[in-house]
Amino acid sequence: MKRRDLYGRAHKALRAAMGETLAAVGRADPADECEVRDALARVEELLVLCQRHLAHENEFVHRVVEARREGASCALAEDHVEHLRAIDELKALARQRDPALYRRLALFVAENLRHMEVEESAGNALLWELFSDAEIEAIEGRIVGSMQPGQAMQMLRWMLPAMNHGERAAFFGGLAHAPAAMAEGALALARTHLRPAEMAKLEAAVAQREPATLAS
Repeated sequence: MKRRDLYGRAHKALRAAMGETLAAVGRADPADECEVRDALARVEELLVLCQRHLAHENEFVHRVVEARREGASCALAEDHVEHLRAIDELKALARQRDPALYRRLALFVAENLRHMEVEESAGNALLWELFSDAEIEAIEGRIVGSMQPGQAMQMLRWMLPAMNHGERAAFFGGLAHAPAAMAEGALALARTHLRPAEMAKLEAAVAQREPATLAS
């Protein structure tokens, strides 16, 4: 039986944001102020996303893991300490417009890709050993519930285009009983960031489940 994956959707969003941000920094023309500012704004957004993600895992995942098995989250937590140091370094390089920003960001992305793989393999295995799927769903619910609406929409902006169709359809199916404003906000993001063919498939899937949700 397939178990609940706490990390998958958030990590897809982060991988997408990291890849696009790294590419934007690499192609920015240092002589074009608009391009530089756009790249630096993307770096700032990415670092905020990463910092918030680390805080959520520390508070809502590592804490409950430690309550069930002391010391079990130490290796993952140690990586988080290093990532926070790297975020501070990247912020300083961005403020200085240091040419080293691109390569240091690339290293940060590489380190995070490795870390996310560890979380999705060993981290999920640990959660599955210690918690039921209902408990894991409750942990995820506490993470989502801790976010301000703008923070949730910022994460969703990256999550929706990174998901495959089945994941998107399941996500919107889960919004069937959410406040209408939340569902409409998510759909607005989807319309902005999905390709037309992807959006058409999503609208068809959502209409099958909840025709009223797509009312404009």
